[in-house]
Amino acid sequence: MSDAIDLVWKLGARVPGHDYRIFTTAFVDGTNPQTGATKRFSLIDSVDWVNVIALTADDRGYTGGNWELIGRVRPNPAIQNNTLFTVLARGVARTQPATPDAGEVLAVETATLAECRRRLLAGDIDHALVVVAFAHLALRQHELAAP
Repeated sequence: MSDAIDLVWKLGARVPGHDYRIFTTAFVDGTNPQTGATKRFSLIDSVDWVNVIALTADDRGYTGGNWELIGRVRPNPAIQNNTLFTVLARGVARTQPATPDAGEVLAVETATLAECRRRLLAGDIDHALVVVAFAHLALRQHELAAP
């Protein structure tokens, strides 16, 4: 394609914003690659996240088994710098109680893959980052079916 459009903004200096404990903000001036106009953008700096799909249970308090990274996405790269990892846990067992930190509330729920599929299609599971975790799993279903 000889008529490729330049979509890469030229970024200037990063200016610190605020610290909100679970993320920090910053600002950066970007220059439009086509017009040369400059605009200040807001950014969110956050730690990476992990979704765990356990075929025999859920993630908190479960150990052992095989843990495999099956996906990696950038939740909102226009404003966030973190990565969401999806991990598939097979053959895990509940060996200890969940230990959430002071700012966390956990509810462990188990369901068959068929029930998860039904709930996804019905829109009952509607958190975009959870849906993408199941998409990574669905893309690997043929690998899981192999002995």
